[in-house]
Amino acid sequence: MCLQMGVKRQRHAALYLRILALAALLHTLTCLDLSNLQLTNITVSGDDASGSPTSFSFFSGGGVRQTSAAADLATETELILRSNALTMIPAALFRALKSAKKVDLSNNPNLTTLETNSFVDLPQLTEITSVNTGLKELPTLLVSNCAKLETITFNSSFIHTINRNAIANLPKLLEIHLSRNNVTVLYPNSFANLSKIHTLDLSYNNLTNVPGELFSVANTWKALDFTRNNITGAPPLIQNAVVTGYVSFERNLIFEIKPEEFANAAYIQELRLGHNGIFTVHGRAFNGMASLRKLDLSDNVISVIDGNAFEGLSVLKELLLGQNYIKRLTFTQFPPQLERLELQENLIDLMPTFSDGVAASNLQYL
Repeated sequence: MCLQMGVKRQRHAALYLRILALAALLHTLTCLDLSNLQLTNITVSGDDASGSPTSFSFFSGGGVRQTSAAADLATETELILRSNALTMIPAALFRALKSAKKVDLSNNPNLTTLETNSFVDLPQLTEITSVNTGLKELPTLLVSNCAKLETITFNSSFIHTINRNAIANLPKLLEIHLSRNNVTVLYPNSFANLSKIHTLDLSYNNLTNVPGELFSVANTWKALDFTRNNITGAPPLIQNAVVTGYVSFERNLIFEIKPEEFANAAYIQELRLGHNGIFTVHGRAFNGMASLRKLDLSDNVISVIDGNAFEGLSVLKELLLGQNYIKRLTFTQFPPQLERLELQENLIDLMPTFSDGVAASNLQYL
């Protein structure tokens, strides 16, 4: 009995020591929150044996607010610099964050520049957030070789250029959010070696074209969002996109769907073309989109739809044509699996007509 009690005491003591060790570790891994301090500048001081800085000083209008040793920064799990007046941030500061999982630079309206190699070789980093800043471009190799990085957000800024290899070599990256900027320049290799990525949000920018190589960056996309840009038609090589979710070209400058414009984009499940100025949909415009299940053409000015415009849509379930100027609709080809056809708020006064031999046997909603 005494032996058993002794063993139990030893186990309890060992467990207690483990708890103390874990508590000590959690104490050493901290969050550096420097938000709302009106910081204007960050300086770098000293060099260690490897040439890396030994300390960083954070300045506001009143002088130095804080100085942090590089060794201390290496234990921080988060860096929060929200709501300051920074104009630039030295790349060396980010590279010192060897334990950081998250970095937040949001609400720095004077921040216009991030340096090349800012977020490089950070082994624990999972999330970068920068919303509402003055950033004007993403430089080459801004973010690279961060083995655990999953989400990058640079929304609501003034970014006009995403340089070559700006975001590259990130094996676990899932999402890039670049909405509500001024993006006009996007290179074929702006995003490179991102094998796991599934979401790219470039909505509310000023793109006039999309490099075709972009569609092959991901093995499978869930969302490709180009809503509210200045795109005038189907981008080249869209046929290479594999999309289990949606591709959106809503609120662009598409005025006509040309014959076979989206033809053979065989691996897209949902295509959103609503809220453009489309007036005509020509024959076989979507022919060969063998995976397309939902096609949204609502809220345009469509008055002409060729009878075979929807030919080759073998698995289409939903066709949204509401809020247009359609008066007559005749189908010489009809998607055989179509279940939902929306025609509300048009000028149509007769039911759609079908050529001989054309049936709508699966249609459930009209």
